[in-house]
Amino acid sequence: QEPLAFIPHVCIDSALAAETPIVLAAAESASRWPHQDMLFNLAADMPPDIETFRLVVEIVGQSEEEKQPARMRWAAYKQKGLALKAFDAERREAM
Repeated sequence: QEPLAFIPHVCIDSALAAETPIVLAAAESASRWPHQDMLFNLAADMPPDIETFRLVVEIVGQSEEEKQPARMRWAAYKQKGLALKAFDAERREAM
């Protein structure tokens, strides 16, 4: 995609959700995701049915307030046996 190109997106309750590349939802409102390719988690808690996604991206801020819940999610993902990789977006390198 071009940097300023429009990428179609809808809320999960839209009739077009299954046909749209980006679906937006709050974890508690997502009864069934129409796609299981990639999930960008912006919430402080772990989304349900995390194992159904091919890839989960967690975006974590720099403050301790944002890091603490992320550490808890990391531990929960690890306990589930999921493959984990940390990446520093600022330095653009794996950690």
